[in-house]
Amino acid sequence: MSKQEKRLRKELDKYWRTGRNWEWLALVEKENLHRNYPREEQEAWNGLVKRALRLPANLQEFWTRLPSIKKYPSLPDFRCLLLLRDFVAGKEVRSDLTALRNLTFPAESLRQKALSWQDDFFPEKKIRSLLAAFLHHPEKVTPKFYSSLASFVGGTELATVLTDLGSKFDGVRRLNRKTRGRRRLGSEILKKVADADRLLKELSGVLALPLQEILFYPFLFQVHSFFREGVEKEAVPILLRVASSMPFMFLKAAGEKGEELQKHLLGANATLSDLDRSYLAKISGGSLEEKAALVGRMRSPLQKGAGDEYYDQFRQLYQSLLTDLAARQESLPERERRELAQVMASSVLKDLPLLWTDPDDLGQLMDLLRPMAAIGLGNGKIAVLCLILAEKIQDRDMQKQAQDSLKGQNGPTETDILWVLDSFPELILPEVGYLRALLDIGGMEATFMPALVGRIREELEIFLIIHAVSRKFRGPLSFLYEMSVEDLKIGYYAWRRELAKLKTYPSFSALQEYLACFPEGYFTEKGFQRYLNLRYEREKKLDWFIPELEKHQGKTLLAQKFSEDSFLPLSVEEILGEMEKTYFLFLEERFEGLKTASLETLEKLTDILLRRKPTVTEGNLLLRISNLLGERLPDGESRVHALREKIMNHLIHYKQRIGRRGAR
Repeated sequence: MSKQEKRLRKELDKYWRTGRNWEWLALVEKENLHRNYPREEQEAWNGLVKRALRLPANLQEFWTRLPSIKKYPSLPDFRCLLLLRDFVAGKEVRSDLTALRNLTFPAESLRQKALSWQDDFFPEKKIRSLLAAFLHHPEKVTPKFYSSLASFVGGTELATVLTDLGSKFDGVRRLNRKTRGRRRLGSEILKKVADADRLLKELSGVLALPLQEILFYPFLFQVHSFFREGVEKEAVPILLRVASSMPFMFLKAAGEKGEELQKHLLGANATLSDLDRSYLAKISGGSLEEKAALVGRMRSPLQKGAGDEYYDQFRQLYQSLLTDLAARQESLPERERRELAQVMASSVLKDLPLLWTDPDDLGQLMDLLRPMAAIGLGNGKIAVLCLILAEKIQDRDMQKQAQDSLKGQNGPTETDILWVLDSFPELILPEVGYLRALLDIGGMEATFMPALVGRIREELEIFLIIHAVSRKFRGPLSFLYEMSVEDLKIGYYAWRRELAKLKTYPSFSALQEYLACFPEGYFTEKGFQRYLNLRYEREKKLDWFIPELEKHQGKTLLAQKFSEDSFLPLSVEEILGEMEKTYFLFLEERFEGLKTASLETLEKLTDILLRRKPTVTEGNLLLRISNLLGERLPDGESRVHALREKIMNHLIHYKQRIGRRGAR
């Protein structure tokens, strides 16, 4: 290896080790080393994207530094960040944002906030005039009315809805035009009516009910007029053809008389041929093997972002497949039942982003997990997810199934629980009271308890820091915050309420004490001092101090959220600086606690101090540790002498360097 290659590798290692992902990516690109580090490059981009999604200041930094890199990853979240940049710059990218799929929860949250953002002044009188026409003169409404209304809310998702409605409205209006003969109700117009019907049915699941009633009314007026005239003329064959092409609008327009009209037109034993459900109707009657094959064929295009209109059908097909498997597994031998449960649990985990597309709709997920529970929760992750959801919606049957499954798997494990926390934080945070059913399985001494409590402590600390930052940060990107200051205040009281539910568990009681140190509801230096002193008074020693300090310096979630490279937003940097200052002030004040600390603790603390930029504080602490080690020398601890010598050599070297500078 040449000197240049060694220098290059050394520089890359330095950037990677210190978390300077931007510099690392720039150097890889400059030297064209993409093939050498594919896994690391993907990991670097994942880290930068996750960090950008956390705070608006991080997002601004991401956009600022992005032009320095030319080759971008093909990550959905990365694509979302690019579109958000264009959106903030005033470019029309709403349709692209709307089309995004397979986003993580933080990215999806930002996408929804951007799509709903609208701060333009609304011409209220004109809008009122248009809406009055929709309600009081629907016969006068034309497609232009919809496009005019869309122009007043341009760039929003509602504008797209209005444009789509306007484009379909003329097909329905043609039902009542004065022309006569077959042309009027030929296949072309029936297709347009069917298209309009599908659109209205789709929007009925999206638009608020009052808005639906206003925007749909001109369509329903035209439908009502057509059928009223047709019934008077007893033109049943014609009405049958039209009703079959628009089942949703027909029943909406008929209102309470819908069933009566349906029997009159189609006979008591017939039903409307709901065209937009005909595809699924055929599948629901298919064999289990046919459904499984179709799931496989549909999965690939959906994962690639194509076939968006089939998400609901895919979910229903999947649910039907699980239901059939649940029925069949009863006749299988025990070993095959276990294998089936494991295979399907793995499949559901893989397909979950395609199956649960609305994070706010728990029912969407439960409809899939209920037949899964009947098959058998053959995977710890699925079982933990089921248990938390069952506790959340008070489904006792599912809760027992999930608990029995976890007990049978000798779980839950730390890996399973942290996966659910990583994948679905909104299900648990701050509503940690729903973990009670999980804790009851493991008991007070569960092996997963330290990791779970530590992780929730980190999330709680992040919440307090975000609340503190949000009080300082204001600017054009303030809408990108996940929660407003008022929301964060509510969140603080939610944390207090939920932790109180778990006070019978000593580990969670300690989290209550930690939160109580911040009565302001956000991170403060005084609050952090209260916590450190409270911890010391309770334990009367400092072996716990090193893990705390290491966490702050980059080995756990807190640092990953805020410190993934050396460039921090000012407000976060200030808070982390306050934390670090408080750590070492506390250590100076409570140094006597180190007298009983293990040698391993002293070794780790020494290494931390030696890596820091030398100041009077570090020098004094190192000297006091050296003196403390001197007191231990007679006890015969073999490593004490080597550690003390290491400290003294460093102090001598530092003193000589300062002396040379002074001589200059």
